[in-house]
Amino acid sequence: MIPLRIEPTKTAPELPELTPAQELAGYIRSRSAAALLTPHALLLTEVENADELLAQMPADPQCEDITTRKGAKDTYYYSTANMSDNYAMIAQLIEDKDLCVMFAEMVRFNARIYPSATPLKYFQRSPYGLAPEVIEQTWESMQGKPEYADIEELTNNQNERFLFSTKHLTRRYAKAISDVDEFCD
Repeated sequence: MIPLRIEPTKTAPELPELTPAQELAGYIRSRSAAALLTPHALLLTEVENADELLAQMPADPQCEDITTRKGAKDTYYYSTANMSDNYAMIAQLIEDKDLCVMFAEMVRFNARIYPSATPLKYFQRSPYGLAPEVIEQTWESMQGKPEYADIEELTNNQNERFLFSTKHLTRRYAKAISDVDEFCD
């Protein structure tokens, strides 16, 4: 039998105590990791002295990943370590709950960045999760409004409906890039 050797236990090093602003940054980080923006209005109801703590963050190197997006209805906070700026843009559009603006911004973004036309069923997928009838109602309500005049519809060779922005794509180019032998969702 081997004798049991007992070694002295080692204690973990002391961690520095977090400031209240750093604790708030941790809360924002945890929400960002869960794919959630943190609305300013939520912070005001849940955190004492929220505005004061938010004002301290830019000067604290441990909070440098906390940034904001200004939406139509609120200012939203998120961690760039846990959420991309692109996803934050999408989340902010969803939070603002203006489907016409969200459709237009995403169609313009996809046309400008990728460049591609946006399938209407794109808005059924996460994080949007819209029902087909809501998508149809939104697209119908956008038509004829001057602020969405650049958003047009086309149907590809697989009979799939797409939206594109004439600010970034010609109809001919949008049609060519949406025509595929097999549409992948």
